[in-house]
Amino acid sequence: MTRELTLGQRIALARRIAGLTQEQLGELVGSPKESISEWERGLREPRVGVLSRIADATGFTLDQLVRGDLERLDRGVRGLTPTEKENLSVLINEAATLIKLAVQRVVAGEAAFDTLVDALASIHNATRLVGEPAEQDND
Repeated sequence: MTRELTLGQRIALARRIAGLTQEQLGELVGSPKESISEWERGLREPRVGVLSRIADATGFTLDQLVRGDLERLDRGVRGLTPTEKENLSVLINEAATLIKLAVQRVVAGEAAFDTLVDALASIHNATRLVGEPAEQDND
């Protein structure tokens, strides 16, 4: 049986996935670090307006924070084998390198569309790796 994360745990997870500290998130949403800590520990819950700003600051939707859709990403990463984690790291690094190359090409006045398509393909493959399992063909 899978234990569902609390709202506070989802806020903490979203913050960590976004690479933010409690202080940074507090600055982005206009709340003190202490409030972020209290929300994450489940001592209090933020108002809907603040929750919406948390979603914006972390790159998730309000629906994902409230309903828990971001849990799939956390479960997916934790459930990967060491080889799959290495593959995920390679895909993410490849995408980052391709995006940097595309930016350099744009700055130099060159076309970068193909490079961006390759970067998106790496990102897509990374999300598939941690997403829902592929459907099995039962033929």
